[in-house]
Amino acid sequence: MVRELTNFKEQLNNLVLSSLPDLVIIYQDWKIIFVNQSAVEIMGYSYEELTVSNILDFVDPKYHPAVRSNVLQRLSGEEVEDYEIEIIAKTGERRTCIVRGKMITMFGRPAGLIVLTDITQRKKAEEVVAYQKKTFEDLFENTPDATVFFDMKQHVVNINGQFTKIFGYQREEATGQFLNLLIDPDKKVDEYVAPKIIAGETVFLETTRYGKEGQEIAVMMRGFPLTINGKILGGYIIYTDISKRKKAELALRESEQKFRMIFNSTNDGIIIRTLDGQILEANQVFCQRFGYSREELLQMNIRQLRAPDFEEWQPEQMKKLLNEGQITIESVSKTKEEKHIPVEANIRIIEYQGKKVILNVIRDITERKRVEEELIYLSFHDKLTGLYNRAFFEEELKRLNTDRQLPISLIIGDVNGLKLVNDAFGHGTGDKVLAAMAKVLKKSCRNEDIICRWGGDEFAIILPKTGEEDVRLVCRRIQENCTTAGEAPIILSISLGTATKTLVEEDMDQTLIKAENGMYRSKSLEGKQASNLVIAAMQKSLGEKSGETKEHRMRLRDYAINLGQFLGLAAHQLESLELLTELHDIGKIAFPDNIIGKNSPLTPGEEELLQGHCETGYRIAKAVPEFFNIAEEILAHHESHDGRGYPRGLKEAEIPLLSRILAIIHRYDDLLMGKHGQEPITSKEALTEIKKSAGGEFDPELVASFARLLA
Repeated sequence: MVRELTNFKEQLNNLVLSSLPDLVIIYQDWKIIFVNQSAVEIMGYSYEELTVSNILDFVDPKYHPAVRSNVLQRLSGEEVEDYEIEIIAKTGERRTCIVRGKMITMFGRPAGLIVLTDITQRKKAEEVVAYQKKTFEDLFENTPDATVFFDMKQHVVNINGQFTKIFGYQREEATGQFLNLLIDPDKKVDEYVAPKIIAGETVFLETTRYGKEGQEIAVMMRGFPLTINGKILGGYIIYTDISKRKKAELALRESEQKFRMIFNSTNDGIIIRTLDGQILEANQVFCQRFGYSREELLQMNIRQLRAPDFEEWQPEQMKKLLNEGQITIESVSKTKEEKHIPVEANIRIIEYQGKKVILNVIRDITERKRVEEELIYLSFHDKLTGLYNRAFFEEELKRLNTDRQLPISLIIGDVNGLKLVNDAFGHGTGDKVLAAMAKVLKKSCRNEDIICRWGGDEFAIILPKTGEEDVRLVCRRIQENCTTAGEAPIILSISLGTATKTLVEEDMDQTLIKAENGMYRSKSLEGKQASNLVIAAMQKSLGEKSGETKEHRMRLRDYAINLGQFLGLAAHQLESLELLTELHDIGKIAFPDNIIGKNSPLTPGEEELLQGHCETGYRIAKAVPEFFNIAEEILAHHESHDGRGYPRGLKEAEIPLLSRILAIIHRYDDLLMGKHGQEPITSKEALTEIKKSAGGEFDPELVASFARLLA
């Protein structure tokens, strides 16, 4: 009897478990020992296949840690909350399930009972709902129109970003507010549409509503009831801001009212004509500009005012005018005297005397065309030299890179001594040097050669159908023309590099690099010589301007060497001191002749101006590597021992030694020779004068040494 009762209970349990829609799994030591029929059907495995498997075999691996953790918690007697996993059927299909379980005893040992509720369809439905919700929210937020949802009490439920933009309310401010007061706080509106909408009506109208700051907003409203399952739960209104359109309409009305006044007072020529071109009206400006009387124009067709070579309207242009009502074109018109004038015509269709006609507002754009042509010119030309610029050079290099132009040669040139000229005379003079070099290049090349300012002090030339021998001849002409083009004290000089492409397969970029490298080699060989020539020319010119003789420079040199040797200066210091006696006043080259050559005392203004020659001389020395070592001495050669000199007010040992020596011997020679309107004095008298300035203008120790030298 007990066995029969036990068998009955087992059959009853199996019957109940098999009839459940959920998956029921019993496992012991991680091995499945029982599954119900739902598990067999959903998993797609036979009962036998399932009951020899591990409970983890059918679980997505990413959920294994969670399953293990929960099983161990149940084994230890802990309560475990339901959790979600994915199982994998025999077909590979994934099913999402909620796991519930408990520990039981089977055959006298602990076992686990798991009930898996398949929620796959529910998850998919949730995803669809979430997608639809997200889609709606995106549409709601990104629509170009302002949108508001409200409930049956006409309280705002939600607004989108465009509503904020148009009306000025943030979502937090608007939510819960009575809609009618929100968009009409001062109660200016006679009738509201929200009551109609929640009553089931659909509303379309153009009206005025008000923003947060009380500003009027012209809107087109479209209102709809919000119906769910046949029940109205509220409504929504879409507002399109038509303020611009309303303003345009108002402007059009005003323009029509003022048409006659504008017609006769505007600075533009205006004519009214029929669709086929017959002129119906013309204002005074048009008559004056084109030389016709109004009566003459009323007998003419618009085509008679077009330049003969100007293309007639294309059919699509007229079609566009008829479709859009307005177009703007550029044309060329002719006056009664056959003078051609570029014009911009704003053409629109209007109502005139009850008929559709065309209004032409015609503006003379002669000046604009001139500016446009100048801009086009400047886009491919260098403004300073008038040559083509680098952009044009690069385009022409591509265009001419064909077998028909072979051999094609390139010249790259770098003006020598330009920095020296800029530092000595200013960038204005440097610009003149560049312009003069441009003239030399044009004079030396053919008309078909492309001459460009490459940038800074560099030029580039493309010579189509020119071989190596011919390009060398061109370079020779350039150098020869440079010798006759400069104006003292500036010498024109340029370092050139060339390269020739003779075969189609040769890379033009490599040809250009070869020409550049050649220029750099020439620069390294010629640059020093060119700078020295410029300095020599400056010295010569300065001597002619100031009246300083070679004998003066020789005396300074002798004084300097003698005093330097007496002081025990090193050989390199003596060389620098000798160079300083030659170049200390080189900065005066940039100053007017009437100041440099003045033999009478300078005025305070002239003295202040001439003091700038120290900085100019410093910049010149810095521009020539051979003179780097005396640049500071040139800058400081008018500083005083007591700090009252210029340009920096240095004193005592702050002043370079060579500058202090030069100051003494220069003053000594000036006193002997009677410079600046003073009478010459004897050596003894000159030394006495210098001693008076020891400790003031001059270094007292050097004055003492100089006195001992002369004793």
